[in-house]
Amino acid sequence: MPNDGQVGALTGRPVQDMATTVRGPRETIGRGREADIIAWGDGRVLKLYLSPDRRGDAEHEARVTAAVHAAGCPAPACFGVAELDGRTGVVLQRLDGPMLLEVLLAASNPGAVLDRLVELQAEVHRHEVPGLPALHARMSRRIERVRPVAGRLANAALEQLARLPEGSSLCHWDLHPGNAVVTGRGLVVIDWSGTATGNPLADVARTLFLLGDAPLMDDTPEPVRRRVAEIRAAGVGRYLDRYCEITGVAQDEIAAWRLPVLVDRLVDGIPEERDLLLRLAGAS
Repeated sequence: MPNDGQVGALTGRPVQDMATTVRGPRETIGRGREADIIAWGDGRVLKLYLSPDRRGDAEHEARVTAAVHAAGCPAPACFGVAELDGRTGVVLQRLDGPMLLEVLLAASNPGAVLDRLVELQAEVHRHEVPGLPALHARMSRRIERVRPVAGRLANAALEQLARLPEGSSLCHWDLHPGNAVVTGRGLVVIDWSGTATGNPLADVARTLFLLGDAPLMDDTPEPVRRRVAEIRAAGVGRYLDRYCEITGVAQDEIAAWRLPVLVDRLVDGIPEERDLLLRLAGAS
């Protein structure tokens, strides 16, 4: 998620610059929408942003990841930022193990795998980390920005958001099976760049969109698409049921966040999501 005025009180914490730590050939071990993952010395990786103008975002992510790790959350250790070939990245602990997404796609009982994710999300929500951006205020600013695109939906989302309680829980804001690693010490969550303090039910509503509705990347193989469709049909309702069972909240309390979450998501500017988000928001 692009830096959206989100640094908050964490700006006062120093970020160690590790630009000269590693020399010689480097192995790229993964790639996402926004960053390459590069082996970076013993037991570390560099999450290197694809765009060259992301220094501020890298420093923010380093501060937030270090803060949530220090608070005892299931996050990798963070060692600062580094530059490579004109781009900036975050130096993180290397996590050994498969992504939860790989486990989910291969599982004979995908519901049980999703149970692990929902229990992880509930655990994250039990934490409070001072100094993080306020989710409620950030959503309000972002929804204001999409008025030209969303029109009356943006107005309705802002009205709904104003009626919803703010909260003080740690919200990852991008929790899905592709952002959890299965390690020997349990599940560890990666990509804390959009993390904020807020109402945990907003975070669940966003995860439900990612699990149940978000389009797959264009290069996703057809067998994987079919498998994801099967998992979505069987597992998303179970995820919601399990979260409500763990926390004691009602499903309609989570549903109340769906419209603001969908309109907020428009700001991320993912082309293949735009029409879907507008359609889903209109039906909410």
